[in-house]
Amino acid sequence: MKMKFFHSIILITLLYYIGDIELNPGPRTKQQSVYPCGLCEHPVTWNCEGVCCDDCSIWHHKSCIELCSTDYDLLQRSNVQWLCCKCETINVSTFTFHSYELNTSNYYEPLTHNSTFESITSNAFSPLKTSSPKGNNSTNISPPKSSKSKNRTTSSNVFNIPTKRNLRILTLNCRSIKDKTSEFAAAVNYIKPDIICGTESWLKGVKPGKNPTQDAIKSSEVFPENYVAYRNDRGTLGGGVFVLVQNDIVAVEKPELVTKCEIEWVKIQLKDQKELTIGSFYMPHRNMQDIKELDKSLDQISNKNTNFILTGDFNCPDIDWNTMSINPNAQDKEIQKALMEVLMSHSITQIHETPTRGENLLDIVLTTNPSLIKTSTNAPGISDHDMIITDCDTKPHYQSKRPRKCYIYSKAKWEDLHEELDTLSNKIRDMNQNNATVQELWDTFKYELYVNLDKNIPSKLIRSKTSLPWINHKIRKMFKKKTRLYQQAKRTKNWSNYRHFQKECKRQVRKAEWEYINNTIMEGLENNNPKPFWKYIKYKGFLEEILKSEGSNLVQGLQAFVEALVNENVSLVISRQLLSDFCSHLTKLADALAKEVAHFTLEKVHTRVISFEEQVGAIRQHLANIYEREQSWREAANVLVGIPLETGQRQYPADYKLKTYLKIARLYLEDEDPVQAEAYINRASLLQADSKNEELQIRYKACYARVLDYRRKFIEAAARYNELSYKTMIAEEERMTALKNALICTILASAGQQRSRMLATLFKDERCQQLPAYNILEKMYLDRIIRRTDLQEFSALLEPHQKASTSDGSTILNRAVTEHNLLSASKLYNNISFAELGSLLEIPPSKAEKIASQMITEERMHGCIDQIDSIVHFEERDPLPFWDKQIQSLCFQVNQIIEKIDQTNPEWMIKMVDSEMAQG
Repeated sequence: MKMKFFHSIILITLLYYIGDIELNPGPRTKQQSVYPCGLCEHPVTWNCEGVCCDDCSIWHHKSCIELCSTDYDLLQRSNVQWLCCKCETINVSTFTFHSYELNTSNYYEPLTHNSTFESITSNAFSPLKTSSPKGNNSTNISPPKSSKSKNRTTSSNVFNIPTKRNLRILTLNCRSIKDKTSEFAAAVNYIKPDIICGTESWLKGVKPGKNPTQDAIKSSEVFPENYVAYRNDRGTLGGGVFVLVQNDIVAVEKPELVTKCEIEWVKIQLKDQKELTIGSFYMPHRNMQDIKELDKSLDQISNKNTNFILTGDFNCPDIDWNTMSINPNAQDKEIQKALMEVLMSHSITQIHETPTRGENLLDIVLTTNPSLIKTSTNAPGISDHDMIITDCDTKPHYQSKRPRKCYIYSKAKWEDLHEELDTLSNKIRDMNQNNATVQELWDTFKYELYVNLDKNIPSKLIRSKTSLPWINHKIRKMFKKKTRLYQQAKRTKNWSNYRHFQKECKRQVRKAEWEYINNTIMEGLENNNPKPFWKYIKYKGFLEEILKSEGSNLVQGLQAFVEALVNENVSLVISRQLLSDFCSHLTKLADALAKEVAHFTLEKVHTRVISFEEQVGAIRQHLANIYEREQSWREAANVLVGIPLETGQRQYPADYKLKTYLKIARLYLEDEDPVQAEAYINRASLLQADSKNEELQIRYKACYARVLDYRRKFIEAAARYNELSYKTMIAEEERMTALKNALICTILASAGQQRSRMLATLFKDERCQQLPAYNILEKMYLDRIIRRTDLQEFSALLEPHQKASTSDGSTILNRAVTEHNLLSASKLYNNISFAELGSLLEIPPSKAEKIASQMITEERMHGCIDQIDSIVHFEERDPLPFWDKQIQSLCFQVNQIIEKIDQTNPEWMIKMVDSEMAQG
């Protein structure tokens, strides 16, 4: 008896020193069906092999989903993904970040808090629990609960896993979030972060603690609807930071912590802990001023004695955060050193270690409490920076939103409801006659009404959906492949395949979103479903009635229609379709009315331009056509410039962008602004190779030739004009105009070999003989002197920009003719004095000397200048030696031929010699 008691004491002592007593008794018995299969509905027990979805918490037998043993074994690896056949959620992927921990009420827990040891040592992209548990595995007790049950209290049943304890923070650099709303929404839907810290939002109009400006871009236009946005916009191009918090998390903005730098702070309420402050910071260029302002902000938050996490793009790649040292060859070394000193003075630790842009660690995660951080890892970004996913060992305080009750009126029992309401009406009348109080009458009416509604009209509870309906199975598979390519690129340092597939993913996501919106419209029309379209029909009827009015009533009616249409109370699907109908009617209005209505529409849609890109583009195209008809060239060009061809959400075809750029360039040329025209021609040049449209190719060459003409690159312009003159697609009159422009540009070009070749090409073209400037062309080609009197007819053909003066005061034409005459003189004279040369060229001697010197220096003319005697010596060209060599060469070749004839046929040779001698 004593021995048994002694053994019990030893056993209890050993258990006490182990310090890891597990109160969970293990799995249930086989007879207790706790987790039914999602297909066969039979229980998935410990002895069965199965898998559980992390999102819907539904288990499936391995045999039910036809999973072979090899694939089943692969699922236990952290780098393998699988798709739930029930909810189509991807599991065990690099984005399955919501890991679940098995917390037990262990009263003998070690003093060192190690509850998250498993998640710290494992990859953050891998789930803490895998596939179906085995009977001998005491850690995998039961399938994980869904992430949706955030506020579910811990059950007394020891088999249930408690609510997850995790706070996910996503850090990303956007480089214009308004251009990447689809990719951003898809990434958020896939990663499911609780908090998002963003930099380089490129938004405007919102500052912490202040009301938005009138031109502010609304947060609802760019951010998911299930997040509350806290922004600090720069206001000018670039920059801007934001913090997004899930709308069921209790959060408060802290504008008093914001200083004169790009930073934003939000305080998060935690469950049974003191609050946590989350910040987002961006330093666009390393400068000491931003470091000082950051220090001021950290001073204020340090005085509040609260934990905080600050993430963002600090642009300090030369800091080694492990050794807290700086690369000796670093640029802005003092600034980066100042950042380190600021962080050390506030006892702040940098957590993230993986480079976020190439080989540089630019985006970092700072905190005053490193024990809060479980993991911090990279994921493919939406810009040239990788995203950072930080999992924290804490639980926010959630404010759950109750589901909304919605009556299904199409299935209502209207006759029974009418009878019940008649009875209620009589009851209220009787109570009133019995002197019931107003409060009693109201309470009775309200209670009986809701009872009758619930009794006769079916209802359902509607919860807000956070998933994106256009993210289908195909898109998820592409995300999965993109993740694999990202991991492969990190290992091999070869990013070409990943970059290419990343662009394809972006294109497919945007395409899927637009197809979903269009299909919603079409399905509703085909199925006669009034729910998504009753507003559309109503507004369309309003539009038709408004169009019947005239004058000021028409303008006011259309303006009121647009103002109501872009209101956020109207569904985006409906408002887009209605605005498209509105644009089609706008082209039928008179120009004056259409211009006024178009300007009003663009002003109203400005804050939601991302949602109506296609419609805004159509309005701007029509408005530009109106200005073009009025010959307001610059206004027309400025209207077209407002179409976001490169920075918008919509993917425009290459032909559309090329056509628009060419139109903008042409309008600027009409306004005689070659600088702006050249800028848009350069943009068109990047698209020209991608277009197979012959008409656009001709427009491009014509505009490019005109730009070269305006930029005084005459010989290049002449070559392109001459090429256009042979295009059969162009009318005969336009081809002759192109040939005339080629001739004019050739004459105006500087003298040289290129102009000589172009003169020869045009002189041999018989069509040039029909042109009025042919006599000038002929004299230039034949190196004849051209007099000023010969230029009067030609001068009338010049455009205003071709009549401009050069730096020496002469016109472009006079300069070109002077250079030609100088070359002609060089072929007539061996040398000539400055005075005689000036008289010949009809210019002052000093100017003649200057032009000759410049042409000799540029090797456009051969000769030299004698400054002492004021004589220009041209290159000597004695023709006799040249002819002597030619005659000598000819005689030598004749002798060779005679010798060969004599060798092959000597008899004939003797006969011919005798014959010649006899004649002589």
